[in-house]
Amino acid sequence: MSLPKVLITTEADECLDKMLIETNEGFESGRVKKTELLSWIITRFYRDSFTKMVKTIRTDHFDEVAHLKAIIKQVEAAKKNDEKLELGKLLEPLKAREKKPQADKTTLTPDE
Repeated sequence: MSLPKVLITTEADECLDKMLIETNEGFESGRVKKTELLSWIITRFYRDSFTKMVKTIRTDHFDEVAHLKAIIKQVEAAKKNDEKLELGKLLEPLKAREKKPQADKTTLTPDE
């Protein structure tokens, strides 16, 4: 059986290497392999933290252009169905982003 392949950034790979070294350092009762550690991290994160972190993940990956395209789709659908939209509310994530310094993006909550 073939294992799934996962691509990660160079930074993530360096972090994983550091965690692997620290995990195995002084551990004489076994040896953790890189794939085992990564699998453990992912499954543990999913079980213990993922749900709490979804909002932060979305904030860190917020794309203004994608958000504007989504607004356009919503406006077109509303127009087609003779519905009204609160455009100001749809633009709030962009407005909130303008007010916040770039370093502090973790409080923005698009697509809640």
